[in-house]
Amino acid sequence: MKICGFVLLAVLLSIVGCGESSPRKAVKNAVNKAGKMVGEGTSTFFSGIGEGIDKASVDYDIRVNPILIEKGVSITLVKKTNGEKGKHFLSFYILSKEAVSGVLRVKMFNAKNAEIGRSETKTDLEEDGGKYVDFELDEKIPLALVQYIELDKKNPKKESETK
Repeated sequence: MKICGFVLLAVLLSIVGCGESSPRKAVKNAVNKAGKMVGEGTSTFFSGIGEGIDKASVDYDIRVNPILIEKGVSITLVKKTNGEKGKHFLSFYILSKEAVSGVLRVKMFNAKNAEIGRSETKTDLEEDGGKYVDFELDEKIPLALVQYIELDKKNPKKESETK
């Protein structure tokens, strides 16, 4: 709405204040200026959408279990995705220096450090690999209340005891 107001104002000011000999030329120049303003505004709008999507993707504080950190596991991106039949997922892009296989688990916590949701998925991460790993979520998990997420491996103590 603001852009339309600016365009109208630019057209009117160009017509009234223009020293052009022909009103037609004045209108043409005003329309060109207004089109440029709208084009710049649209460009800014669409780049803002991209920035908003990027920002939404990285809003979660992710805490990786030390056992996984020892294997060189890190997360570069987390985003919420939707699947078939209304299913919701958190999709993590996970990098790993060493191979990691088994069941990974995420736990979601609120501002009071209370767990408010969890999910598990079986995965195989290759040595020096990276891939998206999807965790299906219970639709009742209030993602707006999530303050941080912990990523760990199910039964990590059993694995470290067998070494």
